Amino acid sequence: MAPNEPFTSRQFAPYNTLVLSGLFGFVWAREAWTTGLIADNILFWPGGYFLSLWILSPFAQYFFKSLETNGRRAFIKQHLAISAGFGMLHFILTGLVIILLERFFKLPEHYNFYQPGSYIRQSWPYLFDGMLWYWGYIFVFLYLQTRERLAVEKQKSEAIQKELAASDLSVLRTELNPHFLFNAMNSIAMKVRLKENKLAVAMIASLNDLLRSVLSRKREKTVPLSEEIELLNKYLMIEKVRFGDQVEVTQDFNEDLLPASVPQMILQPLVENAFKHGVKDSLRQQKISITGTKENGSLVLTVFNTTEEVRRFDTANGSEGIGLPNIIHRLRRHYGTDFSFQSMTTGAGIAFRITLPFRSI
Repeated sequence: MAPNEPFTSRQFAPYNTLVLSGLFGFVWAREAWTTGLIADNILFWPGGYFLSLWILSPFAQYFFKSLETNGRRAFIKQHLAISAGFGMLHFILTGLVIILLERFFKLPEHYNFYQPGSYIRQSWPYLFDGMLWYWGYIFVFLYLQTRERLAVEKQKSEAIQKELAASDLSVLRTELNPHFLFNAMNSIAMKVRLKENKLAVAMIASLNDLLRSVLSRKREKTVPLSEEIELLNKYLMIEKVRFGDQVEVTQDFNEDLLPASVPQMILQPLVENAFKHGVKDSLRQQKISITGTKENGSLVLTVFNTTEEVRRFDTANGSEGIGLPNIIHRLRRHYGTDFSFQSMTTGAGIAFRITLPFRSI
């Protein structure tokens, strides 16, 4: 068993006092109902009994906090010995409290200091009651400790998940966006020099909308497919201006797929990869197709690009940079093992295929 976490007196004392006061009131009311309302008996029963418990209860808290045990057996042995001492103290202290209170208020005495035998014969069950009360406190402390640890672990887990989500998007943007922004600004500058001002303004507007959209949703885990397509189109507008007739981009998404939930920026790195490997160094016109279908209750997203040099992508060892391995990492975090990510090469080009559970937002 791990070392016990402390419970402050400020947390424990008021609740303990409230519970003992409630029990005292209940027991006294029950006795008054059955035997009649006798004010003198309040100090005898249940006054002394619960007052001694209230006095001794901080010791239960102290021993629970201070003892560090390694294993359930050692924990039981230590607290079993302490519970015996707690029971004995409860047995002795109850009698002393009753005697002192009755003498202080000058009430008829049930016991006295010179006849301990009478008290022992009548009140020996208090010893076992004290042991039971001690274990009751221990179980309450264990429950509170477990709940507190679970809450801390939950907070840590949520914090880690948020950090991972932010890290994933930051890493993805750090890898992809600087190259894209550099090339986009160069393209805009070129259009300005060529006095194609309308096109330059349109590119600036698309770039502004793209960046605003990305930054405003940077903490979201998933977005509807319609928003992901909208984000992708802002990126494509700039790339189409940059590459012109060198590339033909087609999209095919059924309308019933648009509410589907997808991780943010899951398509853009695949399309950017298509531009990087299929279009950038090619002298002939290349094609990029982006499609979405629903197959057997799953959402299937495919990005295909023609290429003159067909290559195989190995995303497992990180040789493909950050973009593609990061997609797999994000998909694994969102869906566990309930997804697939495939790269397929053909004589015409290469396709990336993502299969996700179909979930609507």
